[in-house]
Amino acid sequence: MQGVDVVFPHLEEYLAWMDIAPYVIVLIVSDERWKQFIGTLQTFSKTTSSTWDAEVVRAFLYSNDLPVV
Repeated sequence: MQGVDVVFPHLEEYLAWMDIAPYVIVLIVSDERWKQFIGTLQTFSKTTSSTWDAEVVRAFLYSNDLPVV
């Protein structure tokens, strides 16, 4: 744990130095990308049908043609 305590305060600096952003595909890599992703999600409410057909599930799981891993 001591190593984590030493490295963590400098994590952003180290990641910027390694220039990993072009290789990262996860949505939580930055606040901006996460907010963009959240903006694409479908909202459900009490009035939304409780029956999810295959199309809804497929759209939810495979948005942007990226398979869920």
